[in-house]
Amino acid sequence: MLSYLLARLQSGKKRISIDRTTKPMQTTPSLPSPSHQNRHTMQDRLDCQFVGPQEYCKLLVSNKQLERSDEHMLGIRGVFDLKTGVRFLIHEEDLLRALDKS
Repeated sequence: MLSYLLARLQSGKKRISIDRTTKPMQTTPSLPSPSHQNRHTMQDRLDCQFVGPQEYCKLLVSNKQLERSDEHMLGIRGVFDLKTGVRFLIHEEDLLRALDKS
């Protein structure tokens, strides 16, 4: 998009059309702050499911409608399934360890 705008500006054309048909970003409900909840209690949540590295990678390339749902302060990466309302989570170190092996 930026390269398109730059090219239009450099060509001397004064009218620039911008596609406004994109949907506004949906927000996922955030998890409580790390001071109120730790990794252990996240495992007890009904809307959170911890998965292994292979399952997490399969989710990333699936056709499901997913949004990123990372918890950086807790060292957790995740995706939120918009259809089911379930968060699929993985401990960052488990994911990175598996990626180093492959």
